[in-house]
Amino acid sequence: MRRTLIEIRNLSKTFGSETAVNDVTLDIYDQEFLVLLGPSGCGKTTLLRLLGGFENPTAGAIQMQGRDIVALPPNKRPLNMVFQSYAVFPHLNVRDNIAYGLRIDGVAKRECERRVNEALDLVQLAALANRYAHQLSGGQRQRVALARALIKRPRVLLLDEPLSALDAKLRETMQNELVKLQHTVGITFVVVTHDQDEALSMAERVAVMEHGCIRQLDTPRTLYEAPQNRFVADFVGRMNILAARPLALHAAPLARKQRYRVAGLGEVTVHDAPAKQAEVKAKAESASAVERAAQKSLPPAAAFIAIRPEKLSIATKPTEDHIHSVSANIENVSYYGGETVLSVTTPPTIATTSDANEEPTGATLTISIPNSRRQAAAPTVGEQVVVWWRAEDMITLAD
Repeated sequence: MRRTLIEIRNLSKTFGSETAVNDVTLDIYDQEFLVLLGPSGCGKTTLLRLLGGFENPTAGAIQMQGRDIVALPPNKRPLNMVFQSYAVFPHLNVRDNIAYGLRIDGVAKRECERRVNEALDLVQLAALANRYAHQLSGGQRQRVALARALIKRPRVLLLDEPLSALDAKLRETMQNELVKLQHTVGITFVVVTHDQDEALSMAERVAVMEHGCIRQLDTPRTLYEAPQNRFVADFVGRMNILAARPLALHAAPLARKQRYRVAGLGEVTVHDAPAKQAEVKAKAESASAVERAAQKSLPPAAAFIAIRPEKLSIATKPTEDHIHSVSANIENVSYYGGETVLSVTTPPTIATTSDANEEPTGATLTISIPNSRRQAAAPTVGEQVVVWWRAEDMITLAD
């Protein structure tokens, strides 16, 4: 079991009538790489600044190893923050930038030099020690900022959008370097980003935020493969999300399978009934005969099912192995090098049999096809295809 380093309890921050952080409770583990992920304005940077002491909470508590740190100023907390701009001093060279914090603290000259040399080696900047900020690339300036923060030996390093100013190729390289650096120094990293790929590739856990709240906290794989709600499903990667109508509750309260009717797809079976749906089933089973009769008289509640584009495949005709399939027309083809992304539409169908006035509608699906063969024939706009998928690749979203 991992040791909790920081406990955040019911933390809130308001600016006038705006709530930036809304009743957040979160445990941060010792030596973990945690990423706060979300769109602009979701509260992730405010939460990071609350941790660093650059903002005071409106309500709630932050404890580090059992000690309340809310009243401590930033320089008294065992944390250091790397800002989005890196804030590398232009009048100091790399060595003096890194040494700045130690000199302010009055560390002896010989000890300061030893630790600066260690930090330069750690971030692979020893050969550039005498250069100034304008002589450095974006990635090199970022490493200067990291070294300057790490040399103070904090228990936690806070990083606000550390890679946002870098080009795509360098950003990918620095993602790997950050992970290796965190493993080397063995301290807790808390990183803010709006980039889903960045979060999934670096983090041990990801906290997805919306409107100041954490909507889901999980490992990258669980977050991607089993999102708990529509916001997380839609925000993290591409996702096909479709309104559905449950056809019936299964007899077993914890049954994993559920049949749905979906406009444009017809009837489908989903093998992933989430906890909330299981609770509904359990309540239905434990209800009295009168309650069950009343429930049967009500129309089934709406739901949402989802499937990732890469879980969908295309063929010229269905086969027996295709658990679910539907005909479709290719409306758009986008080539991205490693993959081709299709937008297809299916023929109109009725989503429910309970509404006689309902108009038939089709479904629009996004499909991702890996370009695994150099000479493979490319799909074309207007082509008629069969889209097929497996029931176990679909998920039900709680809300």
